[in-house]
Amino acid sequence: MTLKTLFRKYLFIFCLTVGTVSICISEVLGTPFILISKKLYNKYISFTKTFAGILFVFLVQSFSPTPVTLTYDPELRNLFYLDRNSCLETIASERNIVMANHQLYTDWMYIWWLAYTAKQHGFIYIVLKDSLKWVPILGWGMQLYRFVFLSRKWNKDAATMEREFRFINKVPEPASLLMFPEGTNLVQNTYERSKLYADKAGVAMPKNLMLPRVRGLFYSITQLRDSMNYLYDFTFAFSDHYPKKYAAEAFSLQQLFFEGVRLRRMHVHVRRFRISDIPLEEKLFTKWLYQRWYEKDQLIEDFQKTGSFPGPRRLNTTVRLKSRLEILYLFSVLFTCFAVFFLISLFL
Repeated sequence: MTLKTLFRKYLFIFCLTVGTVSICISEVLGTPFILISKKLYNKYISFTKTFAGILFVFLVQSFSPTPVTLTYDPELRNLFYLDRNSCLETIASERNIVMANHQLYTDWMYIWWLAYTAKQHGFIYIVLKDSLKWVPILGWGMQLYRFVFLSRKWNKDAATMEREFRFINKVPEPASLLMFPEGTNLVQNTYERSKLYADKAGVAMPKNLMLPRVRGLFYSITQLRDSMNYLYDFTFAFSDHYPKKYAAEAFSLQQLFFEGVRLRRMHVHVRRFRISDIPLEEKLFTKWLYQRWYEKDQLIEDFQKTGSFPGPRRLNTTVRLKSRLEILYLFSVLFTCFAVFFLISLFL
């Protein structure tokens, strides 16, 4: 490992650690709000959640700069635009579910950036595997953020989802639930496992995706359909010629953030479905979801031939904050507390 790589590695770890510790302290400092009002406490936690969105966008911008080309279905043409600094601005419904194919370990960071462009980065709820909630500092913070942790044991997961979705349904402010229906990153062994399932179930296997897991998304939609407006569908692809077959094998977290390996360009295509139009019966929903996944697979297949997704317009931007100074927001609660303690000490 070169000196430059070591420097990048420890600088990244330092930034991540300082940022997450500051956010966790800010979360803990807001605990007394529970005694005043749960509504006030939830608003405060959403406020600190914007810090996490800012932190992760800052880390991508600083350590893994990512050019982006955004395309979308024609009916969404009025929802995306670039400001005078070529930063993406998004107009999204206030309450929605987001699903995406899972290409890289950083996909969720890119989706949080998209939420940031819609000013919804304080209202995002992510479905994650259960083991992540025990990651020191990060996991503790995610638990306070009411992220949904699943163990892939349905009896346990159904109870977890019911509890968390009851909370999301009652939250009066915006809410965005992020799910990856494939369940994990697309790599050789996960693709092969998915193909075995497809063969056993007698359904067609996509060429560039895994089959989506139906039950979790179906349960989410049935539980949230009265309080959610739309299901947004993001399809990710990359311009890079991978040294390996799959993007996740070619671009690990270490390569992207420690070694300075850069993605040539990330392409995102956005579709939107009205949740009230999605089938309520599980067999019909399964057929509906598989059809959407075959369409995504065809989008990626065409992308590999043409180098772009279809759309009325292509927006070229980068994953970035409107201003790097926004990173100072992470410390705003701490600065305020220190100032208050200092003023109190003057009169003691």
